[in-house]
Amino acid sequence: MGTIKYNLLFRRCFKLFSMNLPQRIMIFGRPGSGKSTFAYELHQKTQIPIFYGDKYFFGTNWKMKSPEECFQIQQSFIHQSRWIIDGNCISCPDTFEQRFVLADLVIYFNFPRWLCLFRILKRRLFRDKKIDDRAENCRESISWSLLKFAWNCEKYFIPFIRRLRTQCPLKNFVEIKKTKNLDNLMSHFA
Repeated sequence: MGTIKYNLLFRRCFKLFSMNLPQRIMIFGRPGSGKSTFAYELHQKTQIPIFYGDKYFFGTNWKMKSPEECFQIQQSFIHQSRWIIDGNCISCPDTFEQRFVLADLVIYFNFPRWLCLFRILKRRLFRDKKIDDRAENCRESISWSLLKFAWNCEKYFIPFIRRLRTQCPLKNFVEIKKTKNLDNLMSHFA
């Protein structure tokens, strides 16, 4: 996929936004990578409204809503001038693509598998209650399908990323692989 060196990318990205920081931010990536925590902290720092995909795209007991319903729900907030959208929802490709195209900044959380699996287990035991990222009646749980997706998610994401980066070559795209990269990115927001 060819990742740009982070310091160069940050300079280019935020030079472009020197007067205006990104106002539409898409966050996606491996479960347990810290997407929701980062989204919450970014929201606290910027006051940009936050929308958690899991809260909107799932129903009771983690039942995924239909792609049509997910797309319709996303329409209620995607055309706002400011948003942070946290979540994958790749089973509804139209919502993923629309977020990518409309975002000022796309952040892909790609931490190591082992770390994310550990964080999934940790989250099950020590959930941060201030992060309201779950649909009603969706308890924090660990399922085989979640663990399988966390382990294999690149095979789902990479085709989307390649296609969308080809369609939108000037899109500000940041791949986060280490906490240091995440701290560096956060430091650019006022």
